[in-house]
Amino acid sequence: MMPGSERAAWTHPELARLRDLRSRGLGDRAIGRLLGRTASAIAAAAQRHGIAPTRRAWTPEDEARLVALRAEGMPYTTIATILDRTPAACRIWRSKRRSRPC
Repeated sequence: MMPGSERAAWTHPELARLRDLRSRGLGDRAIGRLLGRTASAIAAAAQRHGIAPTRRAWTPEDEARLVALRAEGMPYTTIATILDRTPAACRIWRSKRRSRPC
């Protein structure tokens, strides 16, 4: 850890909020913005405290946006940031729907 980057330990209210936000389907980046932590800190705390990962269903709007952004040639890393998903989630969704035009 870099000097000056140490963060206080997670409090019980923060962990409760993390559980609540994940149960509502928010991704780690969105939760991190709300809690003032990085997405990787959110993921690590969730894993350490047994908080289930977010598995949000793809909405028709998310699907249409992913297809449109890929058609524009945008990389999965950028699309993932826009959709608040991981690049892997975007690639997996696309690979399962190869019959649709990209």
